Amino acid sequence: MSHHKYHTPGIILSSLPSGEANSFLYIFTRDLGLIGAYSQGSRNLSSKLRYGLQDFSHSLFSLISTKKGWKVVSARPLGSYFSAFKNQKEKLILSARTASLLRRLLGGEENNTELFDLIVSAFDSLAGRAFNHDELHSFECLLMLRILNNLGYIGETPTFASLLAMPLWSQSELETIGVHRREAIKTINRSLEETQM
Repeated sequence: MSHHKYHTPGIILSSLPSGEANSFLYIFTRDLGLIGAYSQGSRNLSSKLRYGLQDFSHSLFSLISTKKGWKVVSARPLGSYFSAFKNQKEKLILSARTASLLRRLLGGEENNTELFDLIVSAFDSLAGRAFNHDELHSFECLLMLRILNNLGYIGETPTFASLLAMPLWSQSELETIGVHRREAIKTINRSLEETQM
């Protein structure tokens, strides 16, 4: 029996070993939303899938839906955020917290192309620029606000309206959020409490 193949970009949010060489992956895809998928033999050193299935890999996935769930057929790497962040502990922690938040808030297989593009642009900016500790803290606040706003958890906030409307990651935006960081953190915490998750 042949299965229809679905092709979509995605980011591996996390992975779990399964059996001797298999993996179970949480993939935030552009076209299918958040999915859990198995990959067979991907932990073998000889596996062609290995490099496209590392945590925080940005890849083009081919997937099939089986009775047991989603299965990864192929993964063509588009970039590895883990490679970009692995020697920068603060960036790696920030990306792990972002992945954890997405897994917590996303309602499964419901596509959200705007949010996916937001995450890719954020991780691209994070990978491509040097940030000091204070700038990274502001970057994380801005990213959390934008994720929560996209998912409908941020109400009317005149202070942040212009920052939420245009998903850029400019120095001036980081400076603006830095000035209002205390208010931003309160807004984020209040919104997370309201999710009741």
